[in-house]
Amino acid sequence: MRKCPKELLSRIKKPENREIKTKSIVVIFGMLGNFDSFEYAQLLSKSIAKIEESDTNLFAFGIGNDSTKKRFCKFTGLPHESLLVCEDNQLHKSLGLNSGLSLPFPVLINLILMCAGIGSPGTLREVLRGYLGDKHANQRLPDEMSLQIGDLIKIDSSTFKFLLGEGYQRPFELATLRLINMAEILMNWQIYISCNRFLTQLGATYLLDSNSNIVYEFLPQGILGYSETMENPLAFLDGWI
Repeated sequence: MRKCPKELLSRIKKPENREIKTKSIVVIFGMLGNFDSFEYAQLLSKSIAKIEESDTNLFAFGIGNDSTKKRFCKFTGLPHESLLVCEDNQLHKSLGLNSGLSLPFPVLINLILMCAGIGSPGTLREVLRGYLGDKHANQRLPDEMSLQIGDLIKIDSSTFKFLLGEGYQRPFELATLRLINMAEILMNWQIYISCNRFLTQLGATYLLDSNSNIVYEFLPQGILGYSETMENPLAFLDGWI
């Protein structure tokens, strides 16, 4: 067990007008406009009530600006007060986080290569899981929900139940959610991607006890690998909240 690095601890001291609680969940996103940030934030937003009831703070950091933060929180449901934005990846560098593939190509090419699994272990497996489904993972969509992909395509989530059953992650279910997120990013690129230099930057997850000791940490090594257990990404919170 080790102490929370001072570079991080200095940023999670009691914010103005916010109650400080005993324990902390600290999530470091890369750029707010990437797939992992969206998907992880959407999952966390569904657990906000349990987090607040467990005497736990949620601190999230992501690369962007105030406009990015506003739209990101509205779209993902992550509480505005829980997210702190960074203009660059200095925090990530100070924590020794993986900055992603850095071949001598434009950063967008490096990102595409990572999405293809190059220098990004586990990414292709996770992409396939999104399409093929996962009997060991929870259902990701409620049975009655209207899904909007961009401005033109609408899908009724009950279609998944009708065609593929319920109670597990159905084929194409997670891939559909990721497509919705991708459409949001691409249609609002100038808001989400204020500076593309950090497109390949990966993040981290920490749990801190009341003495600011790190009792759990996970440092992703690839895109769509933001959790140690992608079939149940928030499993690390079991017994914590």
